[in-house]
Amino acid sequence: MYALLGRNAFLQPVLASLIGMIPSCFSSVLIAEGFLKGALGFGSMIAGLLANTGFGILVLFRELPLKKTLLLILLLQAISILVGEIFHFTIG
Repeated sequence: MYALLGRNAFLQPVLASLIGMIPSCFSSVLIAEGFLKGALGFGSMIAGLLANTGFGILVLFRELPLKKTLLLILLLQAISILVGEIFHFTIG
């Protein structure tokens, strides 16, 4: 998986934020481990960890209408990717 993320620097924050949406702590561990091994850049790590909601996303699906939940997920992804790309290209 780390080889896939390391191929395209521009897509790294996008893919990391999608991995961060997996509802559990496993995605945080996976992203942090990828950063420590050098497979992910700092911006990608930030994007993935910003997108991580733990099990909160499951609560949203249960408590809110589907349309609102999907809108919140899209907003969360957009913010995570934007911040990740900013960090990726400014800090490296």
